[in-house]
Amino acid sequence: MFTKNLLFSLLAAAALVATGTVRAADKPKTDDKPKTDAPAKKDAPKRETYPFGGKIGKVDATAKSFTIAYKESTRTFLTTATTTYTKAGKPATFADLKDGEEVGGLCKKNKDGKEEVVSMRVGPKADGDKPAAKPGDKPAAKPEPKKTDDKK
Repeated sequence: MFTKNLLFSLLAAAALVATGTVRAADKPKTDDKPKTDAPAKKDAPKRETYPFGGKIGKVDATAKSFTIAYKESTRTFLTTATTTYTKAGKPATFADLKDGEEVGGLCKKNKDGKEEVVSMRVGPKADGDKPAAKPGDKPAAKPEPKKTDDKK
């Protein structure tokens, strides 16, 4: 019985190896691939818009732009006629921007490589703007239940 199982296992292994080498021989070589002028996917941007946030350093009403100072750099953000503004959950305008005010939103690079604001929040985040819990985050501490006096 042992010899039959051993013989069967060896034949099965040999069949797998034989089919693997035939398939490898049928594959086209890398030189046989048609060449295209299309850019590789890794060159394409991951997404068009990306988040920004911080405190406004300076508002330039003439250029319709503002700056945000970070630890090691300062970034300038341009606004356009299509930029949408909200403040305290209500529509706002560029005139609502003030130096030192907290802002956040989405921006994108324009054709000149400058950062252009798509949409933004003016003022601190509202309670409803808090990000959802991520997997692995610890749940918030639950309040302890009130103790009742069972003695009478």
